[in-house]
Amino acid sequence: MMSIESGKYYNLGGIGGRVWDMMETPIVIRQIIEHLLQEYEVDREICEQQVIRFLQQMKAEGMVQIVSSDSSTENTVEEKVGER
Repeated sequence: MMSIESGKYYNLGGIGGRVWDMMETPIVIRQIIEHLLQEYEVDREICEQQVIRFLQQMKAEGMVQIVSSDSSTENTVEEKVGER
């Protein structure tokens, strides 16, 4: 994936790409985690940590917008327009 804004190329890998696809429309982070738990054999705690870390990195790069709530897994995340 390439950011039009920064000109950087991002290799998201298989699971990162799957998470990115789920963000095509705004989605609650908990829902991303639940989908991944159904699709892959992974411990819930590890999945939560990895998804949150991935999304924080994407946010730091300006690739996603995270709308905060009281719990990090209840936040809503969405792609920024024009980043695909």
